[in-house]
Amino acid sequence: MIGAAGFNSLGGRGVAPESSLTGFNYLNSQTLETWKSTHGGEKTSNARIINQSYGYGLPLILPTTSFKFNIEEAILEDYFATAQQPALMIKSAGNGFNSLYYWFYSYIRVNSSPEEARLTHQLANSDPSNASFYNTLVSALGANAASPLSSYSTTGAAVMFSAPGGEYGEDQPAMITTDVEGCEKGYSKERFYDWGSYFTGGLDDRFQAVTQCSYTSQFNGTSSAAPVASGVAALVMEANPAMTWRDVRYVMAKTATKIDLDFQPVELTQQGQRYTAEQSWVTNAAGNSFHNWYGFGMVNATEAVQMASRDYVLLPPLESTGFVSSSELEPNKIPENFTGLTKSFEVTEDWKVEGVQLKLDIDHKRINDLSVEVISPSGTKSIVVTARNMHIMSPDEVFINEGPLLFLSHAFLDEKSKGTWKVRIVDTNNGKMEYRKTFFGEGDPEVLENNAELGTVKNASIKIYGHSDSGRDVAGNKESQS
Repeated sequence: MIGAAGFNSLGGRGVAPESSLTGFNYLNSQTLETWKSTHGGEKTSNARIINQSYGYGLPLILPTTSFKFNIEEAILEDYFATAQQPALMIKSAGNGFNSLYYWFYSYIRVNSSPEEARLTHQLANSDPSNASFYNTLVSALGANAASPLSSYSTTGAAVMFSAPGGEYGEDQPAMITTDVEGCEKGYSKERFYDWGSYFTGGLDDRFQAVTQCSYTSQFNGTSSAAPVASGVAALVMEANPAMTWRDVRYVMAKTATKIDLDFQPVELTQQGQRYTAEQSWVTNAAGNSFHNWYGFGMVNATEAVQMASRDYVLLPPLESTGFVSSSELEPNKIPENFTGLTKSFEVTEDWKVEGVQLKLDIDHKRINDLSVEVISPSGTKSIVVTARNMHIMSPDEVFINEGPLLFLSHAFLDEKSKGTWKVRIVDTNNGKMEYRKTFFGEGDPEVLENNAELGTVKNASIKIYGHSDSGRDVAGNKESQS
């Protein structure tokens, strides 16, 4: 999908047909050494783009105390600080909009209203690797322009842009691509029965027989959307090889196409009050439009290449504030109403924002009730935690230490960093919460009891990534529609 050779009358053509590819089976050996070598280490030291078509879908939010995350993040920080030409790391957001999995069980919310049914089960920010500024998250799109998000695609403020990923290739199209060669394995294979045989993989039997099962029309997932975005990134780098990884994703964000313009905010109600749990498109103070489902929109290869090749000025060096603690240091209780709890942070650096991280240490016995908002000095609001998600397990249930949680938002791109930032935490549910823990589709509803005591925010801090904009004429915004 990224780089299949074009114009040779064989199969399909990749997004960037003149790119070069190297593949690694990281999932087969998920050791730290394998991760390091394939994420900027010796095996990928010359890579310009690293496509990460993998993720996780556990019913919990991983804390930043994870040994694996701390080591990997330290490696990434060193790599991006010291490498002569660091790669752009593009990553799948996840496939957990409708359910999450642990061992052989799926966890599915019993929706209390049609509005709640529109909220994602999985947060893009649930994995601290996804909340790393150095990863570029991609959500998946289907072929239905009236409802473009792929039904399974994880969403959230960490998503930077979206790309075609398809559905399941049955009632709605999936993606067509090459498969493992031969009819013994892969998506496309021949299955034998007493009455005969048939081919899987979506394409008709005649085609599969002629090609020896070398293609499939049923590839999907955000693992499918990420390589489309990686292909677009390769085209941008080809158009302007001088661009850094930050410049490439900046151009892709600035030229992305707004979609799903009729999206209506998700409104929750409780005791006569209303709360917006998921916003529609938000235009920030710098004129950039952002949506938790689509990031800055669907990648637009033509316009990204044009922007990159027309006197584009490179971004200044990356700066970061480090984590700035809240001016209110004492622990605070989170009320069970839509008013919520607000904490403030003073940022003195006067930069243009590229990304904002929030680190939050919370004690709450039903943490998936919470919605968490970050509000910039300009008044732009980004919901970094979508309420009513299905991250219902405590980390200590899966042998992971408790600790602060990490969230990332791209919604503030190009805004000014200086001023008072705010974080608002809202407990959106003081009633019951039901879910199904199913085993191959079978399972009775279970009740997750409400917290007997109010939750507590023990600590909060934010980190601004950005750059000085002195002497740089930033290209204008694109407001195209589709």
